[in-house]
Amino acid sequence: MRRRWMRLVALAAVAAAIVLVVWLQPGGPVGEPRLTGLQPDAIDDVRVQRPNREDLVLRRGRSGWEILAPSRAAASEFHVRQVLEVARARSEVRFERDALDAGTLGLDPPGVRLELDEVVLEFGGTDPVDGYRYVAVDDRVHLVRDSVTPLLEGGWWNFLDRHLVPPGWEPVSVETDRYHLVREGGSWRDRRGNLSREQISSLTADLRLASALVVREGRRQADAEPALTIRFDNDEVRRFVPTEQDGELRLHEQESGLAYVLDGAVRRYLLTGSPEASADMENGR
Repeated sequence: MRRRWMRLVALAAVAAAIVLVVWLQPGGPVGEPRLTGLQPDAIDDVRVQRPNREDLVLRRGRSGWEILAPSRAAASEFHVRQVLEVARARSEVRFERDALDAGTLGLDPPGVRLELDEVVLEFGGTDPVDGYRYVAVDDRVHLVRDSVTPLLEGGWWNFLDRHLVPPGWEPVSVETDRYHLVREGGSWRDRRGNLSREQISSLTADLRLASALVVREGRRQADAEPALTIRFDNDEVRRFVPTEQDGELRLHEQESGLAYVLDGAVRRYLLTGSPEASADMENGR
C-alpha cells in the first residue's frame, strides 16, 4: 500500500511539473495569453488581403482612419476598431505551426491575411468542437474566439464611414441646382440668394449629420451631372448623382461609384434646402 501511495505521489509530481512548464512557456496562460503583443491604439496601418478581392488598405490620420485603397475615403471608426481589437484577442490554445497540417486547417492558403503594422495574422478555418478560429502568427497557430472574420471577408465598402461629410472634414462649399453655399470669413452665405440665414444655419449643421442607411457598391457616374457637390478645406471634392434602384433612393458618389442609400426626405432636403424636410430628416437620420 505504501509503495502504491508513493507511486501516485510521484506521478502527481510529474504531472504538476508538466503543467508548470506549459504554464510558464512564452505565450502561455500567465498574464492572459494574447494573439499578438500589439496595442490597438498604437497601430497605424492595416491591410486586408482576401482571395479574388481587392486589397483593403487603411491608415490612421490626424482626423481619424482613412481608406487608402481600393478607393480613398473616410473609414468607419467603429468597424476599424473591431479589426484592431483582434490584436489583443485571447489565445485559447496554441500550437507550433510546424506540427500541424496547414492545409487541413484552412491556412494554406489562408482565407484572410491581415497585416497590423508589421505583424501578419493569417485566418484559417474553425475548430469543429468549439468553433474557435485558427489564426497563424509567426511560427504559432492559435485558436481564438472570432466575430470579425465575416467583416474581413466582406466588401471593402463595409468599412466606409456613412456620413456625406466625413468626421474631421470641413466643408467650404456646398452646391446644388437650388443653392450654392460658401463659407467666407467663418460664416456661410448663399450666392444664389434662395436660402435665408436661418435655412443656411440649419442646412450646414444638418449636412454634418446626414448619414446613409447603408452604402452599396455601384458603378461610377463619370458622365452624369452631379446634383450635389461638396468641397472641403483639405482640397477633397465629393460629387453626388441622385439615382434610384430596387426602390432605394441613392446618392451615387461620382468618383468612387459608391451608392449612399438615404431616406427620401433627407435626400430631398439636401438637394433643395427645403425647410419642410427638416422634421423628416430628424426622424430619418
